[in-house]
Amino acid sequence: MIGLAHIVIDASWVVFNCRFAPRSGMYGLVRLLIDQTLHFTVILCALFASGYVTPDGLPGTIVNKIQTQRAWAVALGYMLVSMPAWIFIEFIFYGLINGSAPDFSRVGKYKYVGSLERGLIATFVATGQFMLVPVVALPRLVLESPQYFGNNHTLLYIAEWLGSLAVAVLIGLILGRM
Repeated sequence: MIGLAHIVIDASWVVFNCRFAPRSGMYGLVRLLIDQTLHFTVILCALFASGYVTPDGLPGTIVNKIQTQRAWAVALGYMLVSMPAWIFIEFIFYGLINGSAPDFSRVGKYKYVGSLERGLIATFVATGQFMLVPVVALPRLVLESPQYFGNNHTLLYIAEWLGSLAVAVLIGLILGRM
């Protein structure tokens, strides 16, 4: 059911992409948020329909699974700081600052560096090594700044960098409490 719903949701965007994409600069961000909300809703409906969990019991079940299956929870945390975080950061800040979808040709070469950076920062925060966070976060800012500072990408670059840092610290704090 989840797989079929995923195909239907993603295929339905073809119609909307043809109709709305050229007209609205915020279309990419809105589309991403609606798409992910629909996918998440399908997963929740499958959990409820299968009887695995009830809507009232969902928070308790999540806490229980995190406590009993910590390795999976940690793996999920590290998975989230990689590509999903990068995609959300790009769509959110491009949509809010530029009013457009991300220019992946401009930022594509940095996606792996950012994922590695977020993973290291999350690890340092989770293990209480807060003093090492600037050692990882600042070199990229210093090395990449000449190509972004002083032009129309400065605000976008700083917002993406701070958003990436915030996601890594947040995931690190969550992992550290497990």
